[in-house]
Amino acid sequence: ITTKEGQTITGYIVSETDTELTLRIAGGASTPVKKSSITKKEELKLSLMPPALAGAIGPQGLADLVAWLQTLK
Repeated sequence: ITTKEGQTITGYIVSETDTELTLRIAGGASTPVKKSSITKKEELKLSLMPPALAGAIGPQGLADLVAWLQTLK
C-alpha cells in the first residue's frame, strides 16, 4: 500500500470495511489504513518470509513457525 502522504506499508489484509483496510505488518502488529488515503495497492510477487529461512531454522523450527502462523488467523 502507498498512501497520499507517501508512506509505504507492507503486510497482508486481515480485515476490510467500506472505508478502511487493516494490515498485519512485520512483528504481528495491525495497522488500519483509510481507503481514501490509498494511492496504490499492489500484491507482492514474493513472500514476506526471508529467503533461506527454512534452511536456517531447520525442520522443527519451520514446523513451529507454521504452527504459530496458523494461530494468527
